[in-house]
Amino acid sequence: MPRPVAVAFVHGINATDLNFSISMRERLTRALPRKLRPFVKYKSIFWADIVRGRSQAYLHQARASTVMADSAYRRLVVEGLGDAAAYQKTRKRDNSAYFGIQDRVTQALDDIDAGDDPNRPLVVIAHSLGCHITSSYAWDINRLKQMPLEDVVKWGEESDRLASRLQSASPFRRLDTFAG
Repeated sequence: MPRPVAVAFVHGINATDLNFSISMRERLTRALPRKLRPFVKYKSIFWADIVRGRSQAYLHQARASTVMADSAYRRLVVEGLGDAAAYQKTRKRDNSAYFGIQDRVTQALDDIDAGDDPNRPLVVIAHSLGCHITSSYAWDINRLKQMPLEDVVKWGEESDRLASRLQSASPFRRLDTFAG
């Protein structure tokens, strides 16, 4: 009997299209034998909107306060590389896009978690900064799973909240079935 699999897509820097994963999902689906297609559940994780407001606000302010020429290169540096700069883990939630992006990953995994198979393997297809986001998410989850609860509290409120959720989460949500 075929086993259900979850596939999550995470985009890289400078993405603007919510539908970034459609063509890849369609190619993967076509590559599968028809009888296996119903066993794959896909989910796209779009996070650029979390950081894009900051970079666009900066560009707007810079254009308004100086004689700065707008160019595709400037937008690439500020919006593209700014994505990576914004994804920094800080102690304060409102000073970093890190927690918002991690929340987006959490929500997507909650959405794709099927109660019918809590041991469903998870495969993540990520690009560029999406690989780093996936890696840091898995690192944080694994660190929280191994940490005594009294130490989790020292790590901060966000970690405490996530660690509490992990206590009763399915193996899928605990990333115990993270296959690749």
